[in-house]
Amino acid sequence: MNVSINVKLIQKGEFIIDFNYLHDFIVVVKHNSLNKAALELNISVPALSKRMKKLEDYCGFQMFHRTNKGVFLTGKGEKAYDMIMSIDAQLKNLSKIEEDETNNYFRLGILPSFSLSKLNNRLNDLDFLKVTIENNTAILYEKLKSKALDVILGDISSLKDPSLFTYQLYSEEFIVISSPQLKIKNGKNLNIEDLKDDVVYIQNPPCDTYTFIKSNQLDKKMTINYLEHQETILAHVRAGKGINILPKTLAIQVDYRHLNYQVLSGYSRTIGIATYNKELFEYIKNHL
Repeated sequence: MNVSINVKLIQKGEFIIDFNYLHDFIVVVKHNSLNKAALELNISVPALSKRMKKLEDYCGFQMFHRTNKGVFLTGKGEKAYDMIMSIDAQLKNLSKIEEDETNNYFRLGILPSFSLSKLNNRLNDLDFLKVTIENNTAILYEKLKSKALDVILGDISSLKDPSLFTYQLYSEEFIVISSPQLKIKNGKNLNIEDLKDDVVYIQNPPCDTYTFIKSNQLDKKMTINYLEHQETILAHVRAGKGINILPKTLAIQVDYRHLNYQVLSGYSRTIGIATYNKELFEYIKNHL
């Protein structure tokens, strides 16, 4: 029996929200703080605040009192909290329906930049592998924690959980993509100081470039602007409005005709596997 459950979006009139916003709401209530909740969820504070506003718009009432000391539930927010906790628990139970069907394979989450042909070549003797592709390591990690995945292949340099078993596959550089219109130093490599006067465009978090920038505190050295789509970012770069920074395996997929393509010196990320299952970790490591 194949069971397929799609509980990603809910719609009410013109409002569409992601079911993950319900979990985000619970985390905000737990901390009474957008800053602390954003840190746990690995997203930016503005992005989390926007999600909470969308949830309020969907429900049709204010759920939080926003003060200098934190965010606190309104009377209606407290009633909503009890209902959302119940919905969240039911969603977790829904996800268990498929668990009975997954006992004969393991679920691997990977980044789109990782070569599927390389994966197939290395694991071609495994007929019990189910692959999920996500755009960034943060999403893969959340699915690993929630047991929606058994093992992930992504940026393990951003994972600080001591309970994880990790294994490095390779390191990759970060690439600066810019327009010739910008007066950036010529040459194959660039230093971070070469970019301090430029606007850096990256996708809205969560994304691996955002994680890289935050973990290295580069947001204190550069001006960061967030856009939703990579195509929009490249349009801004081509127009000479700023630069884009991407991991090398993503950057080489970009149509960078009429654009400069330079290595950001001194920075890299580590791509590898991560899992909470030691036996599975040993098995996968021996096959990769």
